[in-house]
Amino acid sequence: MAILQAGVPKSGNYWLYKIIASVLHQAGREPKSFIQHHQIQATAQTWRLSFDGQATMDFLTIADRYCSLRISTLFQEKIIDIDDYICQCSQVWTHSPVNSLASKILSKFDKVIYIIRDPRDVAISYSRFAFTEHKLNNSPSHYEPDPETYLENQLDQMSRYWVYHVGSYLKHQERLNIYPIFYEQLLHSFDSELIKLLKYLEIELNSSVMAQIKQEVSFTTMQRQSPNHLRQGTSRQWQICPVSPPP
Repeated sequence: MAILQAGVPKSGNYWLYKIIASVLHQAGREPKSFIQHHQIQATAQTWRLSFDGQATMDFLTIADRYCSLRISTLFQEKIIDIDDYICQCSQVWTHSPVNSLASKILSKFDKVIYIIRDPRDVAISYSRFAFTEHKLNNSPSHYEPDPETYLENQLDQMSRYWVYHVGSYLKHQERLNIYPIFYEQLLHSFDSELIKLLKYLEIELNSSVMAQIKQEVSFTTMQRQSPNHLRQGTSRQWQICPVSPPP
């Protein structure tokens, strides 16, 4: 089974990745990966990336005319045979919206899961992420002095992109059998959301195994593994740090 997970950056994508990976592991599904067998791995293991294990995750970018694999912003390579790539992967992550090519690519996956988070929290989280060491060192300069100013100046653009990105997936939800999952519901009703996710994936696990998955993907456990990538793991940050609507 080849699974594609998608979402706007800072929507809980890493958390979703760990949940799916844990489910597949507990279900006894043998993991497959294209990037883990790529010759770039010897070099990639020396990079200081945003979070634990990033270099070994299959990350797909879908442009208008071609697809590419990448590791953060440090490595990107055009995929010549997308069918062969998908056959060699069990779990693929993308931030790409649905364009004309993506509409065809998504249909090649057995399952497509799309995570949605409150856009106000997404904006706040991204404005802080923009000032992390990894982002500052490996992405184009944004020239903003601090997260608060970044949020104020970029909010309109981030809001428009969120609407475009989320809408592009929901538009094709029924046709491509896309399963939307909400960050806030995962946060507050993890057990019931996990049961629904398992049903979509057509995987059966008993209650003790599901409890183990919940522990493995808890914020405390994941923050210990990737302290530089995970900051709070909460919702409604905008109530503490108000987000003004775009003009």
